[in-house]
Amino acid sequence: MKIDVVNPGLRIKYVPSEEQLEECVEFGREFARKVKESVEE
Repeated sequence: MKIDVVNPGLRIKYVPSEEQLEECVEFGREFARKVKESVEE
């Protein structure tokens, strides 16, 4: 089974700042986009 690393993980402790929350949202969007691309292949 081949597993590719999509992005480096996030390191956020306890209560995230607004900036960190936006990083999480962007991470999720990028992750979903790459998963969709790999399924379409």
